[in-house]
Amino acid sequence: MLDPLQSLWRGFLSSIPDLVFLAVLFMVVRYIIRLTRLFFKGVELGRIRLENFDRDWAAPTFKILRFLILALAVVVAYPYIPGSDSMAFKGVSLFLGVIFSLGSSSFIANMVAGLSMTYRGAFKQGELVKIGEVVGTVDDIKLMTTRIRTAKNEIAVIPNSSILNTNVVNYSTLAASQGLVLHTVVGIGYDVPWRDVEAMLLLAVARTEGLKAEPKPFVLQVSFGDFSANYEVNAYCDDALRMLSLYSALHASIQDVFNEHGVQIMSPVYTQLLPAPAADQPAPVVRPA
Repeated sequence: MLDPLQSLWRGFLSSIPDLVFLAVLFMVVRYIIRLTRLFFKGVELGRIRLENFDRDWAAPTFKILRFLILALAVVVAYPYIPGSDSMAFKGVSLFLGVIFSLGSSSFIANMVAGLSMTYRGAFKQGELVKIGEVVGTVDDIKLMTTRIRTAKNEIAVIPNSSILNTNVVNYSTLAASQGLVLHTVVGIGYDVPWRDVEAMLLLAVARTEGLKAEPKPFVLQVSFGDFSANYEVNAYCDDALRMLSLYSALHASIQDVFNEHGVQIMSPVYTQLLPAPAADQPAPVVRPA
């Protein structure tokens, strides 16, 4: 009964130098990581400036270096782990490595995509973006996934590998400095002079609170339809997060202005305008063209 205990005690005594080495290595790695964190925290706050290095890269760069430091520490510490030279330990390590390699293809793809997006600078937290068919504010950016908060207060979780292969539209990048162009198209009949239509559209923009007077809004005649000419009004705003509400306000202003001037918006297009039916007559059927 004492033989196993004696064997364990002798193994512990013989492993004391290795355990001391592991303890020292742990302390050294811990302080290296702490110093690295302080350095990149200074970069993030602007106290330390690096040429051609964006402050937003500080946090992800620290995470990458921390992972590399820990991986190097594990490689150095492996030979000093008690029992690491035994066949049982090697067998378990090989088994875990095979499992990780078989099940980590998507994990590695999402992780690499997350790192690529960070340094590509496609978007930042708090910005309004469109990723595929999802439009919303960037709520959180993780190494594996990105969370988007939609206008309906829904959270869309998108894998980073999917974002890397999808077109990304960022509405916020130039909104504050150069303005975001809001645009909408209306169809107006050919009997209304185009100069009058442009004037009414510009008046609707001027009535919409939140749209900028400078740069000046403008109107484009984009196409000629069978029954109407299509006009596109363009106006600038400096807050991309208000885009949906500004679109709604602009559409309301356009309807008000055109109704005041007795001009009908030909969308959808009707073949004819019928008078209101009498009380004793059935309502006529208006068929779209």
